[in-house]
Amino acid sequence: MPRLHVVCARGEFDPYVSWIDEAWGVVSADPECAGWVLSVHACVDSAYRFNPLDAFASIAKDLGPVLLVGQLSTSAVMLLQAKLKERVVSQWCADADDSTVVYEAMLDLILRHETGDPEISRRLAVALMLVAKLERMHYWGGDAKGYMSVQNLAKSNGLDQQYKATAIEIAEYLSSSKRAIRLLSSKLGDGNAKYACNNERRPDVYEFLRTWSFRDEQAMNWLTRDTARLSVRELDEIRATSYEGPR
Repeated sequence: MPRLHVVCARGEFDPYVSWIDEAWGVVSADPECAGWVLSVHACVDSAYRFNPLDAFASIAKDLGPVLLVGQLSTSAVMLLQAKLKERVVSQWCADADDSTVVYEAMLDLILRHETGDPEISRRLAVALMLVAKLERMHYWGGDAKGYMSVQNLAKSNGLDQQYKATAIEIAEYLSSSKRAIRLLSSKLGDGNAKYACNNERRPDVYEFLRTWSFRDEQAMNWLTRDTARLSVRELDEIRATSYEGPR
C-alpha cells in the first residue's frame, strides 16, 4: 500500500498533530486516495530539532511522499530533503496555520507521486535496473554461467528493451578498468561481451542498490548528468527491496 509520511513538530502548545489527524480524515475518505496509509513521525525536541538520519531511516523502510509540518530546524529539513530528493516528493509547510493547509499539501503530494514525480536521470535509473537485474539473477562472475550476455542486458526481467542502448553504455562504463570502483566485471565469450556484478565489490554493489549512490564520485556525476529523465516509478520494485548486504 502507498504510504504518506508526515514529520511534524510536537510540543505542549503545538496543534500540528491534531491538524494532521483532521486533514487525514478528509483525505482518507476521498475515493481517489483509496489504499493510502499515513505514518506520523513526531520526533522533535523542545527546540524543534529532529535527527534527519533517523527520520530517513524510518521513512525508508516503506518509502513514500514526505510532508514536513511546522517550525522545524531548517538544517535538519534540508538534509532530510536532500536524501529524499530523487526518491520521493517532499514538501515543507513551515507556516501551516490550520488543517486546510495540511490537507491541501497531502493531496498535492499524493497527486505528484501518482503522476510520476520525482524524475531521475535516465542513466542512473537504468544503472540501478541493470545492477538489480544482475544481482537478482545471481550473475556474480566466476565461470561462464556467471555472466550475462550483452544481448540479454535489456531483455525483460526488470529492464525493458527500450533501454538497450543505455544499458550497454552503462555496462561498458561501470566495468571499465579506468573506474575507481568497478561495480561490474566483464569478459568476452562467444564473440560477445558479458557482464556480471563485481564479486570483489559486493559491499559497493549493495550500497548502490540500497542508497542509489556509491563512493566513485566521478561515476556518480556521469550517471546523474544525463538530461533525459525517467519517472522514479520505474524503480518501485528496487525501492521495495531491502538489499541489506552480501548473501
